[in-house]
Amino acid sequence: MKHAILLLWHKDMEQLRNLIKLFDEDFKFYIHIDKKSIVSEEEIRLLENNHQIASIYQKYRINWGGFNILKAELFLLQRIIKDGSCSYIHFMSGQDYPIKNLKTIKSFFEKHKGTEFIEYMSLPTKKWEQGTYDRFTYYRLNDKFDYNTQKGHKTIERLIELQKQIGYKRRIPDQFKHLYGGSNWMSVTYECAKYVIENKRKHQCFYNRLKYTFAADEVYFHTVILNSTFADKVENNNLRYILWDGNRSPRVLNETHWWNIITSNRLFARKLDNKTSAKLIKNINRYLLADEDIAITPQGCWQSETLKGHCYDEGLATGLLRLLPLMGVCSIADFGCGPGWYVALLQKQGYDVEGYDGNPNVEKMSSLLFSDGFHCQHANFTEELEAEEPFHLVMSLEVGEHIAAQWEDVFINNLIRNTRKYIILSWATEEQYGDGHVNCHSNSYIIDKLHRQGFILNHSASMYLREQASRWWFKNTIMVFDRI
Repeated sequence: MKHAILLLWHKDMEQLRNLIKLFDEDFKFYIHIDKKSIVSEEEIRLLENNHQIASIYQKYRINWGGFNILKAELFLLQRIIKDGSCSYIHFMSGQDYPIKNLKTIKSFFEKHKGTEFIEYMSLPTKKWEQGTYDRFTYYRLNDKFDYNTQKGHKTIERLIELQKQIGYKRRIPDQFKHLYGGSNWMSVTYECAKYVIENKRKHQCFYNRLKYTFAADEVYFHTVILNSTFADKVENNNLRYILWDGNRSPRVLNETHWWNIITSNRLFARKLDNKTSAKLIKNINRYLLADEDIAITPQGCWQSETLKGHCYDEGLATGLLRLLPLMGVCSIADFGCGPGWYVALLQKQGYDVEGYDGNPNVEKMSSLLFSDGFHCQHANFTEELEAEEPFHLVMSLEVGEHIAAQWEDVFINNLIRNTRKYIILSWATEEQYGDGHVNCHSNSYIIDKLHRQGFILNHSASMYLREQASRWWFKNTIMVFDRI
């Protein structure tokens, strides 16, 4: 499968070059450079000589919220459609960055071929202009004046205020039955993009109506696509991790957002900056994008220096946060904590949590999640372990199946010895294939094993976590046990 990256760039050529290097020959870049940006002929030449770049243009002056953003995107989209050599088109800026490795990204789009990934809302929405059509009702001259400058900001706002004072309002666009809006960063199929271009060619009225409208690019694609036959193929998800905090632009991400990045199921993140995000970019490259062959010891310990093979379950995490207060849990141990993401989650909620893992690199990897010097600890679950004080709950996800049968009882006894009351356990069943699975068991086997040790299955709690879990295997393997 071939991909095209439609990219709007306005600053930091080094960051752009580094971004391009992260992709291979299956990805071609179509780049528009802001006409305001100062770029040397040498820099342009170096880009043009890169075989991954299909074309570069510097056609429009781009201002925040201006109509020229839409014009630049449609211009590049026309070039991509004309080339006709890709299956998916990804809208990006020079401040986007992949947060999954290339193999995962490619596999994702192969698996979901034909799906349009667009974040959208039906308009009006309370998320925009307090539920009004404000962006449509007044002329906004963002292309002529730069809103990000003091003078431009004042001029644009004064013109809007003048229109309000005289009682002038533009007609709400009525070319479509419903209006939609959302993020202009999306991933769409070639067929969908071709339809957008053909629709613009045949029906100019909606496009023309959006001139002098604030952020027309956040409305045009969404409205055209969601009023077409492609609507049934749209998933309300743009696959980008973007952090909004109430300002008109998203936060520039840095290393303090590491937990958000590694627990996200998104494929890309924005905005990143070479200076502010330097540590974060380094960690993404090292732990998320790097490939490695994972060694697994005879004791079932993963010896890895990346997050390859680890999976965070957002649904399960949400379920845990809802269930634990009902259980009266205060102290928790995570046996097999991986990079420490559930430990960090529970600590943020005020729980006393410790994490243990067989990976000798766990201390370094988990320390990135905490700002106070805390980290998870290395432990061998095939040896007898005993904490100074038992925890209210011991949880262990995706560990037992990696431990050979000869150490099975040692591992289970470690769980029992270190909990006062509860165990939350997942154990792969016989039909569940996975890397390093050497000791899979049926639910009934595990239930009987723990019952003989004084623990009974809590059916309602187990079913609740299974329903909440996003990963299919957890829906079959999560079990909650109470000490009898």
